[in-house]
Amino acid sequence: MSSSTADNVLAQEILDAYARLFVENYCIIASSVLLFADTLFTFTDEVNRIWRRRFTGATLIFVITRWVAVAERIVLVISVILPTVQDKRIQSSLCSCVPVLRTDDTLTDISYLMFGVFMILRVRGVWGGTWAPLLCLALLTPIRTSIAIYVQTHYTPIAFGAPIYGCGAAYNISNHKYTTFGVISRLSGITIDTAVLLLTWYKTWTIKRESTRLGIHTPYVTLLLRDGTLYFLIILFIQSFGIISVSVGALNFVLWGVWPYFDQVFTVIFLTRFMLNLRGVYLVDSDDDRRTDAADSAATITMRFSSSIVGNMGAPLNSSLFSYGSSTLRAQDSDHSDAEGDAGVDWSLEDETLEASGDPLLAGLGREDGEDVEMLPLDTRTRMRSA
Repeated sequence: MSSSTADNVLAQEILDAYARLFVENYCIIASSVLLFADTLFTFTDEVNRIWRRRFTGATLIFVITRWVAVAERIVLVISVILPTVQDKRIQSSLCSCVPVLRTDDTLTDISYLMFGVFMILRVRGVWGGTWAPLLCLALLTPIRTSIAIYVQTHYTPIAFGAPIYGCGAAYNISNHKYTTFGVISRLSGITIDTAVLLLTWYKTWTIKRESTRLGIHTPYVTLLLRDGTLYFLIILFIQSFGIISVSVGALNFVLWGVWPYFDQVFTVIFLTRFMLNLRGVYLVDSDDDRRTDAADSAATITMRFSSSIVGNMGAPLNSSLFSYGSSTLRAQDSDHSDAEGDAGVDWSLEDETLEASGDPLLAGLGREDGEDVEMLPLDTRTRMRSA
């Protein structure tokens, strides 16, 4: 088949799918505006709770997760509104859509990778030095990115031209293979999120058991709000809905075809809001008091490493989905700072004092009478001042 004939066939397919493509373009813009608006609304909180705290691996994950997603959406919107009428051949190798779509692909791959890295750091922060779950998550993390790269290498960027304009993709793989890859990709994300959720619940159950033994009566609802369960369940729903979207396809109902655009945005929004909602409790890998002097130096290095890489990713959340903000940056003074977690911590931006703990998820739990308690025998809690 000649190049001219192939272009004519593809042009006819585009015209046949005009209504669907028109809706998809509007949904791309709508979902992108949603991400831009959320970024704008929470920018002040980002400055206060991310940029004005000490720089850690958690800071880096937040910055990459949020701003790579914003950059990707800017590029994607450009691909929708890019004038392409000047392109003489719809599949021209010099098509102006090529650099735009390939840039979007690269940014999307980074976003997929950051999802897994975020989950790994969360488990590391909550579970401390237990490496088995981290290894499992590390093996699952590259799957979605690898599948995305494979699919991206099997399509040709095209310019739609009038009356749609903008850019699109002509895939060189069968619909069945495309759907299969899409399902496997999302299943890997669901597996990661489910694993983190189960590990978190087990950790929360051990905290509940220990707190009950010590006479600290904390409802399960409070513990589940603190450990991020609500966020992980929402992300799990988003990922599950994505599988339905890929499996059913847009031919049956247009919502299934446009959901992936909202899927990406909602995932980023809830991941970044989760990190904004974390309390200022940093992980340290601390041994018990029987540590010898010879091991002090190595332990100090380990403590600094964990604090610098994991940061506050293992910390509990405020007891509300969107309760963070500038108003929460300064805690009230208390004589029982250890029993009440980060109560008594000065959140002043000029001289911020943060808490460090060998088990950050325990922060903020204590008896109602204010009596200091040690939740777990191996939990050594210290105080550190942010750099």
